Amino acid sequence: MQCKMLALITCAILCAFLHSAAGRAVEFAYLGCFVDGSPRDLNGLYGVSRIGPFGVGSSTASNSTAMSREYCADVCSLGGFAYFGVQAGVQCFCGNSYGSHGAVAESNCGSTCSGNAAQKCGGSWRNSVFALTYLS
Repeated sequence: MQCKMLALITCAILCAFLHSAAGRAVEFAYLGCFVDGSPRDLNGLYGVSRIGPFGVGSSTASNSTAMSREYCADVCSLGGFAYFGVQAGVQCFCGNSYGSHGAVAESNCGSTCSGNAAQKCGGSWRNSVFALTYLS
């Protein structure tokens, strides 16, 4: 019983941290699979080295063990971005526009998210793109 209670408390603390880390509540909706290229399609993190508690390098917030749609939504919501994209299972991109390199078949976005095996997180140079909606 104590283990169960401890697990519930730990979960509640983690959920509160994730919500406060993002700073605001968001919902997101899937828009499709899109090509990335040079310049990056979702380029809102260019020149940024940190966004809240998340480190950024080469215009992407990467996480080889915890990437998920929710993780990327948290990162991009801190910057107030309209869209986010997850790529190659481990990368997160943010921006206010998307689709400059075109859309591709859904089969191009089949990489499993490193932090949630039940989710797909883009592919090689392919973004699974989502629209963020900010709740009041």
